[in-house]
Amino acid sequence: MNTRNLRRHLKQVLFVLIAASLALGVTAFTAGFSKGRDQIPGTSLEGYHDGNDGVVNAKQCIAFGWIADLTDPDADLEVRILADGAEVATQTAGLEREDVEACTDGTCGYEVKLWGEISPGIKHTITVQANVPGTTTWVDLWGTGKEITCWGYPAGVHDGAEGIVGQEDCTAFGWVVDPDNLDRDLQVHILADDVEVTTVVADDFGQDMKDSGICPGGTCRFTVNLWDLISHDKRHPIRAQVVDDESGETRQLGGTPKTLTCTEQLPLLRAFPDRDFIDGWFWPANEPVQVTTDGHDFTATANDDGLAEFDLDGYDLMRGETLTMTNGEFTAVHTVKQLFITDFDQDAQTVAGTVDGEGTVHVWSDDGEIYTLSDVDGRWLADFSALEDPVLYPGACIGAEAWGEGGSSTIVNRCTPFTHFSVFPEQGVVEGWEWPIGDTVQLTIDDPITPTSPDYETEGVVEAAPWDGVTPWLWIDFSKEYHVKAGDLVKLAGDSGSTMHTIRALDVTGMDPTENVVSGTSAPNAEIRLWPWDSGETLIVNADGEGNWSGDLYEIRFDIDPGDTVRASIVDDRGNETAVDRSALRTIGVDVRPLTDQNLVACRFPSVLIPVALLSEADFDASKVDPDSIYFGRTGSEAGVVRIGQDDQPMKYRLDVNGDGYRDIVYYFRLGETGFSCADIPAGRYSVRLDATLTGWAGDYGYGVEGVDFLRLFRILN
Repeated sequence: MNTRNLRRHLKQVLFVLIAASLALGVTAFTAGFSKGRDQIPGTSLEGYHDGNDGVVNAKQCIAFGWIADLTDPDADLEVRILADGAEVATQTAGLEREDVEACTDGTCGYEVKLWGEISPGIKHTITVQANVPGTTTWVDLWGTGKEITCWGYPAGVHDGAEGIVGQEDCTAFGWVVDPDNLDRDLQVHILADDVEVTTVVADDFGQDMKDSGICPGGTCRFTVNLWDLISHDKRHPIRAQVVDDESGETRQLGGTPKTLTCTEQLPLLRAFPDRDFIDGWFWPANEPVQVTTDGHDFTATANDDGLAEFDLDGYDLMRGETLTMTNGEFTAVHTVKQLFITDFDQDAQTVAGTVDGEGTVHVWSDDGEIYTLSDVDGRWLADFSALEDPVLYPGACIGAEAWGEGGSSTIVNRCTPFTHFSVFPEQGVVEGWEWPIGDTVQLTIDDPITPTSPDYETEGVVEAAPWDGVTPWLWIDFSKEYHVKAGDLVKLAGDSGSTMHTIRALDVTGMDPTENVVSGTSAPNAEIRLWPWDSGETLIVNADGEGNWSGDLYEIRFDIDPGDTVRASIVDDRGNETAVDRSALRTIGVDVRPLTDQNLVACRFPSVLIPVALLSEADFDASKVDPDSIYFGRTGSEAGVVRIGQDDQPMKYRLDVNGDGYRDIVYYFRLGETGFSCADIPAGRYSVRLDATLTGWAGDYGYGVEGVDFLRLFRILN
């Protein structure tokens, strides 16, 4: 019923009530009462049912009147009240009615409250009867049989909010109905600290209100946000009141007042079960905060921004645990969600996972985010395919978050497999990463110039790395079967991913520990990454237009020592690389044909033996160089040490050849294996001076050695 119709209806009811009351001479709207009537037939009684009748409110929902015995005027008689023929109350008529002539002592009145005894909002016929003294007979009073419809005071509940809440929950809410008119939308007055701050109409829909039948259509709820109406971070008693339209009385709703403190942001916690980590946000700055789980307590101090981070000190944080974080004033409670990221589909650009039950899951990466819903079984799917740029690619890391009560949440992270590899052309080796242990990975190498495709193929199995027994590691050595070179296309493919790389021209031609410089050649203008194995940093240098490059490792605060290995690599946009590992060698003194100055070697006889001394120093014992590792010749990779005897012992002797007090060691090498020959002597000349290099590995020192001396090749004239 709208407001205009309601007013018209009330005016009509009021007119009827007044008219009927005037006609009867008795009404709740006047001060008039019956003062005497005829004697009730067949009795010595005289009495009357004065009222009320018509539509009345709860206060006026009464039956009243008087009864007297003419033969015993001082007696207080019994009356009973019937509603629709059923007894609802009895009373001794002992109230003062001095206006009644038949009541000589003045106490013959009665008044019975019917509210609560009869159904509100329904027309009832009210009958009042008196008991004939000394009998079981009841007789009707004059005027009885009044029709009355009782309406009541507004009723409802102030449900909340209460306690310490954030901005969104800083509200007063509840429900209220007017029994006088269930269709009436009542205005609720909200008071804070006993001062009215706002009013709100209770016309919001509530399914619970509809289902319970409290109000037709369920539109009797109210909610009002108090954030801009009360001061923050202060406790306020909040009251909800309603004014009864009929009586004008102010009625407090049930449950009021509520004590409410509204704060900018409620403190919350976040749980990271896969990282065994917890943090808290929006806690009072620089105050201690404690988190408790499964009998373990951890304490941290919130920083200036209200962030508290908890080192769990080896504690294994499990899904399903209930965490309680508090500073004594605020408390956040969260049960760690059963949240998992279970699958990536890079082609479809989707991320799948599970969580406990229905709810919202926030899924994100550096390149985009999605809010998705889990189904009743907890399954969820985040579809990023509509985004312009791919979110899922090798190595992309994804986060997922699911919330509990009060904004606290569980967060998990997982990265897509970043399957990638390094090719070492010098060694003829491929090293692969992030394929799962046990996966079989196919290796193919294709030279695009040849008609065969691929030119080489093999496979390898991913194993646990030998250095920690955990890291997945693929190592395929094809050095004896194929010589990989710049321009070749190398591809690795397994169930968990496939990727490819085109070999780039790259070489390390120098490592100078004295100058701390690494240098080399590559494709022109290539970007070279220099990574010392014992450093966490990488130096990036660029080759010039002719492909020459060099890098000073002092720029990344790394000092090259003998034995240090530096990797030079060219990395493509897939993270794959052409790589060269080079170890810094110690430069040592060597002496070709010791004890002579000419270093003459006749080139005519390839079997001639060349003695070469490795010179010891104060911090270097030349005998510690492994003879199996020693090579001598044009580049230091040609002739091995000559061996003699049945047990193949190195041909050598110890002698301080340079007189510095340290014993040196002399090995022998065959000229024909050194790479030198008479062809090195220019035409028309008798001899030529050439540099010769010796290399080896000093295992006790952990580094390789290199030394250079000259020799003079000469022809023997006929």
